[in-house]
Amino acid sequence: MTVRDASTSAHKQLTLVITPERLYPGGGFLVTGVSGTAYSDTVSASGGTPAYHYSATGLPPGLTMSATGVISGTAPVVTAATTYPVTVTVTDSGSPAQSASATYSLPVNPAPAGSAG
Repeated sequence: MTVRDASTSAHKQLTLVITPERLYPGGGFLVTGVSGTAYSDTVSASGGTPAYHYSATGLPPGLTMSATGVISGTAPVVTAATTYPVTVTVTDSGSPAQSASATYSLPVNPAPAGSAG
């Protein structure tokens, strides 16, 4: 960069660093599961540098999360409506990588009377 006035000039080399947008993992409610039945839902993120890698803690027994953000498996057997707090952490592909977490609620309802599960 060069700065000049009427009689002098000065030159200084500058480095411009552009950082990616902040990473946002979402949050809120997941699809309601039904006791003992197949379950699937997908979480998403925005910002940062795609591709994203997901992980979760607090998932009920029988459910797992893939690295691409898909929660799947068989909903746990419950006799009363139960809500599980699930913390999802997403990491982007930036250098350096950004990580962010959000809490989701995963409700599971009992199977309807007279159904298997």
